[in-house]
Amino acid sequence: MARLHLEILRMSLYMAFPVVAFHLFNQPAYFERWVTNFKREMYPPEKESDKILLKNTKLFLRQKEQETLAAAIKEHEMKNKQ
Repeated sequence: MARLHLEILRMSLYMAFPVVAFHLFNQPAYFERWVTNFKREMYPPEKESDKILLKNTKLFLRQKEQETLAAAIKEHEMKNKQ
């Protein structure tokens, strides 16, 4: 009889543990706090200087690509004239 009570207790613990853990760790306030902290850690707010640097880099690369294409077009036109 004692063995049956022990098995019932063990089975109830096996079934209750995941339910209690889900209830504790799936609270909206806890989840929101954890997610916002994780997002701030992974994706920190952008600085204005970083935005300006990125914009200048894009412009520089575009100009360089346009110059390369213009040189290739001129070279191609020179070959076609001959």
